[in-house]
Amino acid sequence: MYESLEIFMQQYGLAAVFLGTLLEGEVVCIFSGYFVFLGTLDYFSTALAAFAGAWIAEITVFLIARNNVFARWGFYARLRERVRGAREKFRRGETVLMISFPFIVGTRSLVAFGFGASGSKLSKFLLLATLPTLAWAFFWTGIGFFLGHSAQMFIGRFREFDGLLVLILFSSILIFLMYRKWRNLRAGKKILEDSKE
Repeated sequence: MYESLEIFMQQYGLAAVFLGTLLEGEVVCIFSGYFVFLGTLDYFSTALAAFAGAWIAEITVFLIARNNVFARWGFYARLRERVRGAREKFRRGETVLMISFPFIVGTRSLVAFGFGASGSKLSKFLLLATLPTLAWAFFWTGIGFFLGHSAQMFIGRFREFDGLLVLILFSSILIFLMYRKWRNLRAGKKILEDSKE
């Protein structure tokens, strides 16, 4: 099982990293950093693929919010109106928030949506989001690389439980992602309730 995953990453590694960071982010970077540790992927190329996927995802979310796409489709119209109430809060700390948001786990899309809905200019968003997102990609891929030694010892020790280990790993990742989505939705509802007051 483990060998087939390594072969998959050798063949489709950078494309998988790119597509994975379009959808998620930190977990994909850490996972790909492990394959950098194994020598399956190159660190620089992997971090650049992660950056490209994350950057395109952020710009897409920003443009969707900026162009009021959800309201045109009839989705999230109330959410967008409530985010407008937070426009001044975003604008006061815009630069600091833009530079730091990639490093706050689970907030990349939320902050990009907020900036788009608040009416920020695309040029300013691109200027402030590019370098932090690049640093984010190298940082999280590096974390995966440095955790690779521990993961290699763990995998080597429990090699006979290969299928069970993969099942536990993917189940844990799925539970973690579901929890993060639930937490973000809950936080978004709280922000909306606070903006009403």
